[in-house]
Amino acid sequence: MAGEGDVMMSPDQADQVAQKESPQDTAKEPEAESPETTETKEPKGPTNEERVAMAESSKEAGNVLLKAGDAAAAVSKYAEGIELTEPLLEKDPGDVGEELQKRGTALYLALRLNSAQANIKQSSWLLAIEHASKVLLIEKDNTKALYRRSLAGLQLDTEGRLEEARGDLSRLIQLEPSNREAREMLFKVKERLKELRQQEKERLSAAMKGGLYQEQHKKLGKLQAAYEEEVKRLKDAGEDEISFEDFAKKTKEKEEELEKKQKEEAQKRREEERQKEEERQLKEENRRRASEGKPSVTMEEWRAEAKAVAAQEKKRVEEVVKMDEAELDEEGKRLLPWPFGHRPL
Repeated sequence: MAGEGDVMMSPDQADQVAQKESPQDTAKEPEAESPETTETKEPKGPTNEERVAMAESSKEAGNVLLKAGDAAAAVSKYAEGIELTEPLLEKDPGDVGEELQKRGTALYLALRLNSAQANIKQSSWLLAIEHASKVLLIEKDNTKALYRRSLAGLQLDTEGRLEEARGDLSRLIQLEPSNREAREMLFKVKERLKELRQQEKERLSAAMKGGLYQEQHKKLGKLQAAYEEEVKRLKDAGEDEISFEDFAKKTKEKEEELEKKQKEEAQKRREEERQKEEERQLKEENRRRASEGKPSVTMEEWRAEAKAVAAQEKKRVEEVVKMDEAELDEEGKRLLPWPFGHRPL
């Protein structure tokens, strides 16, 4: 029986109250996101401070590898640092912090300069130029970048690259008047430009007497036709007219860029083939070791071992040549290849 203070409810009213208080009703409230959901939304990358610290570690590791003579591995390490620091250059100093951004920029420039040097050691002239050019976009008077880009450009031995090297070295000498190496290289660049232009002059002179002249004439005719089309397009668009000399220069630059891209792709293919060959040789070495009950080696260990064997072989050959040289007369010594025999005159 109900007490005196109790309120009597009908069966229908009791069902309604039970429905309002049921767990199903409370389940309709918004659910809080589980830790798993929040964690898998978007992975966070390293902080700006972490990026700089990691890039510094990559730079130091690259320097160690470069000093050890492993320029290819050094380039890979420097690339890691560049990838970490490059995004900091595009951010607002207020978001990064002025001091941290300065530190990151200085580190980025050092990584690019070191990459240029490592690529020079590998005779990768185009890549060296690319890294040095990245530095000069930020510091147009960076003397190391000017020197390394001109050094690589001299090796490519094209008129366009030599002209660029001449400009770089002229500026470098203005900044460092006592830089003897830069003066000597500038002299070489100027002399080589004279030779190339003389060769071109002689080639065209000879070509005028044969079919090559016709080919050049035809090429010039196509260039002239393309120039006339460009002039018409610029006029219709209301843009400034371009001279034939500037148009020819831009056309040549496009052709050189295409040639550069083709060379880079060929170099990339050669590098991939070299890596595949190394992997093949490593597998063979580890199969041989396994058959002899020896532990397998990593790629780094195998390279170091191969380098040591090559150094020993070189030393052995030098010792043999020196022993043989002692028994040769003056004429025989001249027949020995340099550096074992006399220096060529």
